Amino acid sequence: MTGKEKLQKALNHEPGSVPVDFGSDAITGMHARIVAGLRDNYGLQNIPVKVIEPFNMLGEIDDERKPLIGVDVDGLYPYGSIFSFPNKDWKVWRTPWEQEVEVPGRFEVREVGGDAEGALDPKDNLEEFVPISHDELAYCCGQAERLKRNGRGLCTKFDGNGLGDIVLVLGPFLKEPKGIRDITEWYIFTSSRRDYLHAIFSRQTEQALENLAKIKDAVGNSMDAMFLCGIDFGTQTSTLCSIETFMEIFIDAGFDIINPVQCSAAGMEPETLKRKYGSQVVFWGGGVDT
Repeated sequence: MTGKEKLQKALNHEPGSVPVDFGSDAITGMHARIVAGLRDNYGLQNIPVKVIEPFNMLGEIDDERKPLIGVDVDGLYPYGSIFSFPNKDWKVWRTPWEQEVEVPGRFEVREVGGDAEGALDPKDNLEEFVPISHDELAYCCGQAERLKRNGRGLCTKFDGNGLGDIVLVLGPFLKEPKGIRDITEWYIFTSSRRDYLHAIFSRQTEQALENLAKIKDAVGNSMDAMFLCGIDFGTQTSTLCSIETFMEIFIDAGFDIINPVQCSAAGMEPETLKRKYGSQVVFWGGGVDT
């Protein structure tokens, strides 16, 4: 059974081998130091790890390592990084922990500071929600065509879908982000200014749906799963906002997969989740105690 077949069985709630995923998206990715350790563990050549997701410093698990650890899923990463520069023109960079890695050519580290204040306008939180470019669509088509030959499942990620993802709310990819960009203020607004957030979400949703339609036309049915949003819905002991505010329509909203599943958190025991929601939602991840 191929990795793609394993994944499709799992997504369709059919019995079979459990598919293994390391690195298909930012949730199951590995830090560059861990990826380097994998190469050392398997006696592979010591070469710089390619950092394919610089926000979390996630390293690429390439085709040389995937068969060694039994990976069943490939990841189609976007053309651009979370910091808005393209993942190309790779260069060697030495990290603060003295590891040589490959990073995109426009990756730079420097200290900056400053605050900005102004009148609130929902449009200010829409700056990053823009139509997907022809270049990114062409890039993704090429990657999908290349990866589908491997026989593994394909999980894809495209920007502009993470409504309310607190990492994206901060605007790390914007030079001078406007609007609500403070974590505490954002969660306070879920209660005190819900109409304001709904105005933001409505326009973000419109743009996201337009982009997803273009992606579907371009990539077709080669995708098995799509990473939409990486927001943390809860802490170790509770939710980040009230259940009444958010969780009431989670399944009805159409989400098929929850990834990761932090089994050590309160109320997240795998047996309970499987029994109560296993017929409606696929739980992806959670098998490794981190």
